[in-house]
Amino acid sequence: MTPETSLTSTPSPVEQPAANGPAVNEAAPLPEPAASSAPPVISAQPAPPSRRLFRLMTAGVVLVGGGVVLALALRAGGTGSLLSGSEPAPGDARAVEDPSAIPVNTVFPRKKTLVRTLDQPGSIEPYAQVELYAKASGYLKMVAHDLTPERAAGLIARPLVGLAAAPGLPAAAGPAELAAATELALEQSPEKDHGSFVTAGELLLVIDAPELEQDISQKEAIWKQRVAELEAARTALTTFQAALQAAEAQKNQAEADVHRAAADHAYYSKQLARLQELVRRQTIAPEVADEKVHQVEAALAAWESSKAKLQAAQAELAVIASKLATAKSDLRVKEAQVHVAIEDLHRAEILAGYAAIHAPCNGVITHRDVDEGDFISNASSGQSRRLMTIAAIDRVKVVLQVPEREAVWVEPGAEAVIHVDARSGWQIKGRVSRIAHALDNQSRTMRVEIDLPNPDRKLKPGMYGQVSLTLQAIEGAWVIPATAVFSRGGENYVIQVENGIARRQRVHLLYDDGHEVAVAKVIRDREVPLDGSEELVVSNKGELRDGQRVRATPLAGP
Repeated sequence: MTPETSLTSTPSPVEQPAANGPAVNEAAPLPEPAASSAPPVISAQPAPPSRRLFRLMTAGVVLVGGGVVLALALRAGGTGSLLSGSEPAPGDARAVEDPSAIPVNTVFPRKKTLVRTLDQPGSIEPYAQVELYAKASGYLKMVAHDLTPERAAGLIARPLVGLAAAPGLPAAAGPAELAAATELALEQSPEKDHGSFVTAGELLLVIDAPELEQDISQKEAIWKQRVAELEAARTALTTFQAALQAAEAQKNQAEADVHRAAADHAYYSKQLARLQELVRRQTIAPEVADEKVHQVEAALAAWESSKAKLQAAQAELAVIASKLATAKSDLRVKEAQVHVAIEDLHRAEILAGYAAIHAPCNGVITHRDVDEGDFISNASSGQSRRLMTIAAIDRVKVVLQVPEREAVWVEPGAEAVIHVDARSGWQIKGRVSRIAHALDNQSRTMRVEIDLPNPDRKLKPGMYGQVSLTLQAIEGAWVIPATAVFSRGGENYVIQVENGIARRQRVHLLYDDGHEVAVAKVIRDREVPLDGSEELVVSNKGELRDGQRVRATPLAGP
């Protein structure tokens, strides 16, 4: 269907100019002609028969002097009168019918309410549509049953009534009986199929994938192993921390022994020095000093031994500190391994969860292509097929492709009226919800969407209709026929009649529907709106030049 752009209008009650143009002097006489043997020309254009008859009946021919002929014609229908010996009225160029004046038809601007509309075919689409594919491979184990409340009530009541009627049983069914009846009703209900309504999160399909369950068990065992290794690493870390404390204590003891041995050595050395001084003075026997020498040497040996023990304690402390650092690193590794094991287990559980396919949104099943027992391939393998299609139709959108010329006028919020072809007389009002803001490279059209509520679901996706968009509305616009505008050198002009003189006026087109246009005069590069008093030429524009005298005949408005 070819798109059409129309410009409808609502006339405003404004004062319109008279059908015959501005008022003229009814008794404006002609100047006296020069003496001539030929009669003067009264009109350059032949008057209609009724007007010529009227003029013949009202004209008097008088011979004055040497055969001078004076003709008097009265204007019929308000076109003016010619009287010999009178002067034209000041400022009235049409009082005298100039033979050189070009006859033209003129119009005056009319005030209207312009409404730019676009009629475009549109189609109804679901507000959301989801195609379901499998991400787990296996045989289709189960298709959910379509147990509606009404169907459930009927199926459950049947076994309960039979149970209550059985001899020896209570009249009222208990929880166990009710559960059994519910399970039986579920088994007897039909499967989810084309036309079944679903709710978000509802289970639809189950794929039998035992290898995924086995993978979960394996990942869980690995996780438990990593947790045990982490506990062992924590125990080792505690052990090395205690060993480090013991090594630090041994090092401190060795340092104390070194200090004590050094003090003993210094003490014995001083005693030896005093004894040697006494020996030199021959106060004591040399044997006494010799005994003290042995004590000094023993203290020195003890000092050296304590130093060696200190070095050993320091080395042991360094070894234990290194083992402690290793234990800390190993603990961090075990913690990371536990985290990896947990993530692997979660991933296995997620993959196994793909075996159960749930409804992503509220909607209706519009397509189903699988049955129980079918082998389903993982969609990532490239060989999977579509399982189901779910469409959300509680709300729909009307989609239309707007041509490039009208795309610049469409904005979100624009009023729209939709006529659905499938329902004669249906007229739905809405507003533009969103636009693509870009044109398709192939069709050069822009996608426009109109959201509509559909609580009763009478609007079906795929329906076709006609959409009337209101692109723009302008109150009180002055409009003129499109024939009043012409182009020269890339600019638009009109010809305005002022006192019988044609004046070319540059204009700027505001709106154009091919029949009527709204323009603004361009004066000194400024746009000046029309005021309704402009008399504009709509015929013979090609014969006119700026300043040309014209004889205007105003056309009656519609």
